[in-house]
Amino acid sequence: MSEEKNKSGYYISIIVFGMFLLIVGYSLFVTYGSSNQMASRHGTGISGNWVNSMNWLQNNTPKCTVVATYWDPGYWIAALSERKIVFDGGSQGSKRHTKLSNLNGLDCVKDRQGYVKEIDGTKYCVTSRIQDMSGVLSTSNETWAAKVLESYMGECNELYELASNDLIGKSHWWTYFSHWDPEKGKGQAYDYALFPYKKQQELSWQDGKALIYGPFVLKILNKNGTQEIIPYMVQQSQYNKIEKMVLVQNGSISEIEYPNATVSGTLWVSLDGTPLSQPAGKCIPTKKGSTFCVSHINVPNFCSPSRRQYALCRPYAIYMNDVIEDSLFTKMFFYNGKGLEYFEPSYVNNPEVKLFRLNVEKLREDMKNQTS
Repeated sequence: MSEEKNKSGYYISIIVFGMFLLIVGYSLFVTYGSSNQMASRHGTGISGNWVNSMNWLQNNTPKCTVVATYWDPGYWIAALSERKIVFDGGSQGSKRHTKLSNLNGLDCVKDRQGYVKEIDGTKYCVTSRIQDMSGVLSTSNETWAAKVLESYMGECNELYELASNDLIGKSHWWTYFSHWDPEKGKGQAYDYALFPYKKQQELSWQDGKALIYGPFVLKILNKNGTQEIIPYMVQQSQYNKIEKMVLVQNGSISEIEYPNATVSGTLWVSLDGTPLSQPAGKCIPTKKGSTFCVSHINVPNFCSPSRRQYALCRPYAIYMNDVIEDSLFTKMFFYNGKGLEYFEPSYVNNPEVKLFRLNVEKLREDMKNQTS
């Protein structure tokens, strides 16, 4: 009788344990499925381009590699590529303690916007990680960015800066933190202003046509058998010429400057069309003392059949003011690292995610030569 009870208890234990596994498995399935559906519906899920870029990191870099970017995709990077990150959503408010001897010649207060703290007899520069990484994206000083990132490498000799298309729409925040004023307790934000192609119309008083992208207009004039293309920002019915235009067509880039322009910055125009993040309607600072405002930006989901599939997208124009047009992010994402000295384009044929290796060997050699 006792033996039968033991057997009965044993079988019951197996059944209970099996039911437990089924419940846990079902709960995980429901949770993952719901989260995945929600992520896909709201555009926060992992796309194929992200998966491919993370696979590239995993297959082509040492395990100690550090990946630097803004905090948002930190968890994805750590989970999918199995590489180290600078910070993520759970640590966006964290501090970085760097020995003063490891600042690569930068001043803690003046250059890193930090403060000096002594711990057990060693002096450290305490900085905000979000301000450091935002500063790297925002700065036009490549050497400064390279020195900051080098201080995050630890004992590893591999670090990659990641530039992704979602950072276009998020530029409001990374420029805000990079231009933080501690005395005022706030920062200054700058946005990439994105507008899809709207329509084409013939010019009434000139021989040519106009391509319209929201408040931006490209006038294409026919003169003596040639075409002249002029970019304008239209405000209160006034056509204000923009200082620089970049035309992208069939993968080639043409840069045109207009010396007598009244609006600083760059108008980047893709005649091919590539899907990008869509910024909210905000005022656009064009230069000190001048602001261009749009009450509402109606940017439709302008790719078919799905924005996330990167197919059949309408052409677009992006206005970059004189603060962000030369930023490291602009040079990386839009120009694929053209002209950069310390950042090697390692993975740039992905329309959504681009990776640049910090050439730390060259940086250290240059710093050594400067001090010798």
